[in-house]
Amino acid sequence: MGIVQQIALAFPGQGIAIYSGYRRDARPSSPHLRGRAVDIAVSGVSNEQLYAYCRSLPETGCGYYPNQPFVHVDVREAERGSAAWVDISMPGHPSIYAEAWPVPTSALDSPDAE
Repeated sequence: MGIVQQIALAFPGQGIAIYSGYRRDARPSSPHLRGRAVDIAVSGVSNEQLYAYCRSLPETGCGYYPNQPFVHVDVREAERGSAAWVDISMPGHPSIYAEAWPVPTSALDSPDAE
């Protein structure tokens, strides 16, 4: 069963919006380039809930972007296992990965947080 189908079954009756799937302009290592990733949102489900569910799936990559309207989900080979990350960057800016979420208030006051 595919990941999007698993998500649909986990949140029955809710629409799924696909923000991005295959992208030929993706960086060479991106699973989007190989058609193995989607950026999605589920109607009536917070991105925090979707991210938490995604993290429970085996061989799945999950990216939470608090400043974006979607969660990244990708399929991984079994030997790579699962991965999860939080990118607090603003849209169109280089990634800033949070070591913890929510980000401690002291980290938001640092000069690197812009």
